[in-house]
Amino acid sequence: DGSAWGQQQPASRDVGYPGYPQAETPQQLASALEQFDAAKQLFRGDIRRWLFDHHDPALAERVEQIEENYTQDPQAGLQKLRFLLDPTLPLRVGQHQVRGLADLLQLLTANEPAINAELSRLLFSGSLSAWMDTLSGLKDRQTLLDKVATISEKLRYKNADLALFALRCTLDPRQPLPLIRDINLQHPGEIETVLRRAPQAKKALAERVMEGYFEQWLRAAQFPGWEEDVSFIRSCRIVYAHQHALLTRAVRWRFQPEQAFPFGGQSTSDPRELAMMIDRDERSRQQGLKLLVGGWIRAWLVATGRLTNPDALDQVLWSSQSSQESKLESVLQLMAPDLPKPQLAVKFSTINFGSLDPEQARSKTIVVRNSGRGHLSGDLRLHDYDRGFSIDNNDIDGNDTLIRVTATSLGMPEDSRQ
Repeated sequence: DGSAWGQQQPASRDVGYPGYPQAETPQQLASALEQFDAAKQLFRGDIRRWLFDHHDPALAERVEQIEENYTQDPQAGLQKLRFLLDPTLPLRVGQHQVRGLADLLQLLTANEPAINAELSRLLFSGSLSAWMDTLSGLKDRQTLLDKVATISEKLRYKNADLALFALRCTLDPRQPLPLIRDINLQHPGEIETVLRRAPQAKKALAERVMEGYFEQWLRAAQFPGWEEDVSFIRSCRIVYAHQHALLTRAVRWRFQPEQAFPFGGQSTSDPRELAMMIDRDERSRQQGLKLLVGGWIRAWLVATGRLTNPDALDQVLWSSQSSQESKLESVLQLMAPDLPKPQLAVKFSTINFGSLDPEQARSKTIVVRNSGRGHLSGDLRLHDYDRGFSIDNNDIDGNDTLIRVTATSLGMPEDSRQ
């Protein structure tokens, strides 16, 4: 609770404030700020000079800070002045008088719509911070004020309920994350335990992540590694915005990374073993391709930390030049670097075009095959493009690719054989 400012110069108490002479003390002036143009007189220094000359130079110095910091938000500055002049004044929230953080937390926990609307107004107007800054005995004052200011700034135009939830968790970091009726999350490490008890809460978990509640809860509670977890959650909201089932699974993998990846009736915790399972036969490769395209393999690798730097993986997945089968082969190689690579093979290394007719081009077809495992892909290029040769296909993508090579006499020696 606040306590009144001491009277530093008792002999001057009867000197009324020039802008409102009826007010002879800072406390009386605090109660009369609506009776005159207090904002104008505050920012031109009138109130500060009166306090310095007749009451308390230290108080005048704090008023000067309001003049310097609240020029863009005069009403918030005026509210801060009110509580600074008389710290015993309660914060009025509807019919309630709030005299400390415990009272504020009680109102936030009650979660009444009318009260929430008033609390939102006080939060976003800066009045709440102004009042909190005048409370005596406030632990870690500046840290708390910075957190409240961040909530007000970042969530002002998003969701008032989310802002009040963030405020509640900031005042009491032990607050749980509510999922569904009577089901709360006390710690992210308990997600699996909670979902086993209440599987119907999976949808609510995805919603809490997408709506920002999960992030604000982590920020306030500051569990070990919370900054990395917040970064991960923010990424999930972007990457899995339209895949709530995958979003939920990614979050679950994040906070219980030892979970195995299910595949074909089996499961594995080893990326190399998963690559081998996918590469077992054509049917398993098709199943693996489906999981890759759906984002499940990346989610598992990244969320569990099995792939600490996803850049190489993302370059493969986001390429617009490669087929999905080619991407799968590249991902398998990333998960199992010792996996044998596909092998290019052709039936012959020389194409005999014979003697070329000056009036007519001649073409030959070759087949590029994969003599090894996996999916063959790559680029085919001619060494020289100005020697009369051309090819109709530069891309090798698949285990049997037809390439048509055409030769013309243009640019070639007369009567030569090619």
